[in-house]
Amino acid sequence: MLDENLPTFFFRPSSSDPLQTVLSFSQGGSENAAEYLFRKADPTLPETRNKYASALSDAVNPNILFAEVVISPEWTQPTLSAAEIRANNGVPPPQVPMIPEQFAIQLYNPDQQVVVKGEKSTWTGKESWDFEMPQVSFLKPSNSEIDRSEEAAGTS
Repeated sequence: MLDENLPTFFFRPSSSDPLQTVLSFSQGGSENAAEYLFRKADPTLPETRNKYASALSDAVNPNILFAEVVISPEWTQPTLSAAEIRANNGVPPPQVPMIPEQFAIQLYNPDQQVVVKGEKSTWTGKESWDFEMPQVSFLKPSNSEIDRSEEAAGTS
């Protein structure tokens, strides 16, 4: 059982669209509130063919985009032995996608990228992914009147 005082996200598939998942948030015993919408690209569209794409947007206004990922894998033709080629009656095997060594998650407002790098263990052979979070998460204040008035209000 989860401690209700801990912040918790719940994933619930959308009833209207199988490519969408609603992320609800709860903390301190509060009711689940829809916070985010996780969307996958429609694989039937020609512009998303042979790509993996997903986005995280606001649950109420899906036009507000927080982050997105688009990965276009490289494809390779597997090499077969002469016996395997004869077993397939000379038909070449289909191309297989290569897992990229790294990809970027594009964050918005402020615009930043989180690079995710793949690492394969030489000891166990298992793959893991490593990333670093941005150190600055908000834009620095500008010289606008609004930023100066906010800055003055915060110092008093």
